[in-house]
Amino acid sequence: MVVYGDAHLVGVENKLFAGVQNPLGDYREHLRREAEGREVALVLLCLFAPQPVLEGVVVVTYEEFLGRVRRDLGSYAADVPAQYLTFALDSPGPRS
Repeated sequence: MVVYGDAHLVGVENKLFAGVQNPLGDYREHLRREAEGREVALVLLCLFAPQPVLEGVVVVTYEEFLGRVRRDLGSYAADVPAQYLTFALDSPGPRS
């Protein structure tokens, strides 16, 4: 998925139940070519951080992602559809 913003161009590779076999370097280069002066970020959203991590790729685990969602949910909860709110609250949270 690619998110186009005024100042940023963000690519997200979502790996829920699959290993990372994708050409992330090629993805990063594609984003740079499309950037047109915007800041570029390539995010790998996954269950477990792969080793080694390709330079220029930001790894975000689902544990970290859902922890952030829960942390900030209070200010947005009234506007969130119930099925998504339930998903965020029922999903495993960060380990202590």
